[in-house]
Amino acid sequence: MREAAKSGVSVVISALIVTGVLLTIISTLWAAQYNLHQAEVDSLKREAERAMEAAFQIFWVNTTHVRLFNNHSSVAVTIRYWVSSDSGGLNVIGPLNPGDWSVQPKTYKDVLAADSPRSPGRKYTVVSERGSVFFVGDVPSEPWSLFRLRDEMRLVRPGFSSGVKGPLTQLVLATGPDFTGGPVTITCVSVTPLPASCSGWSVSFNPASPVTVPPDSAVVVNILASVPAATPTGTYFLRLRVDTGGFAREFLLRVVVGDFSFSFTPSSISLEQGCATTIGVVVSPTNYQSDVGFRVSTVSPPDTRINYAAAPNPVSVRDAVTTADFYVHVNAKPTGSGTRTVVVVGDDGLGPVKTSSFVVTVLSELCITVPSGGQGFVVNVLTTAVTGCRGDPSSVPVEITSLGGWSGTVTLTFSESPNINVIRSETFSPNPVTVTAGGTHTSTFSFEIQNGGTVTVIGQSGPLISGKTFTVARIC
Repeated sequence: MREAAKSGVSVVISALIVTGVLLTIISTLWAAQYNLHQAEVDSLKREAERAMEAAFQIFWVNTTHVRLFNNHSSVAVTIRYWVSSDSGGLNVIGPLNPGDWSVQPKTYKDVLAADSPRSPGRKYTVVSERGSVFFVGDVPSEPWSLFRLRDEMRLVRPGFSSGVKGPLTQLVLATGPDFTGGPVTITCVSVTPLPASCSGWSVSFNPASPVTVPPDSAVVVNILASVPAATPTGTYFLRLRVDTGGFAREFLLRVVVGDFSFSFTPSSISLEQGCATTIGVVVSPTNYQSDVGFRVSTVSPPDTRINYAAAPNPVSVRDAVTTADFYVHVNAKPTGSGTRTVVVVGDDGLGPVKTSSFVVTVLSELCITVPSGGQGFVVNVLTTAVTGCRGDPSSVPVEITSLGGWSGTVTLTFSESPNINVIRSETFSPNPVTVTAGGTHTSTFSFEIQNGGTVTVIGQSGPLISGKTFTVARIC
């Protein structure tokens, strides 16, 4: 009996031991299987995260700095290591400071390269915290790599309309590593501050959204808008959203709404027939920096004897009151007096044109001229006809000859007909001209051809005046 009992106990103990061993083995297998599964899950997760980092780019912006460009809509990227390689081997720098080397979605930043300045003999790569490896190369050749706005800032005036002045800006939609083509949805998110809005500014797109971008290609989208005439001057922000379905980006265009006015001083002049004078064009800006060009719109009642020129034209206005010269010349023939109102247009291409006017009273008297055999000077142009294309540079030699032993200083100006845009960028060299008794002196009149017409070179010294006309023909 005792032997049988001992035998039974031994069997039970052996069974318990075997069971424990089996449970240990099974537990170990289960743990191993779970760890293997978890490792696979972690690996897949890392691969997915690295795939999302494919929208990231890094490239040199100069010899010392690189740009971190994150084109993903929701995933931030942190660079941990910088690797430089050449024939001598590898140089690993890191871990890098996350504060400097992290970039949020839909943003970019420029940072000092970990190994600078850039060496032509080296190759550079970086490694993200998720293990993605990126080559540090040259700036992507635009527009084939990135979506981008043509402008970061645009100046307009109240009343600006794309239907008259063209697009507010343009958006380039191009294929690249993260976008191989397809439909792109463009929306106006907001225009701030109030009361501006997307609808209030009539923001639209041409071609209309969604825009289909062909593979290996690019599409330029015109951003159209109409800024109400009552819009206060100031700085506004137009926010656009571009969505491919795979990633989205937002763009911010700074729109500066400025304005200007101009007037003439004096606003009324009297001229003898054959005389010339200069009045001032005063341009007063408000939150405004641009160039304003001037042209005569109407003369009422019409008078073809009156010629005009503005210098400089256009005039550069930079947030300060700016003055230009406006020359007025009345031909001596045909004779006759009267009062004329001259309306001048100021145009900068950024909004509706501005107008201002001045009054010219043509007197019945003639200018004091040099009588035959008397003392004075005569102006002559050695080239009587100029031909060329718009924008072509040209020049005309101008001779000033002393008459009757006269000597003095002659100031040269000019006038244009039928308008004030026959030529531009006009200079006399030298000016004024010192004339010696019995001498002949030359000044070079340089300019750019704009349109066809006539130009009169005018020399004046006190009451003495002399002029000579040449023609300008624009053939292209």
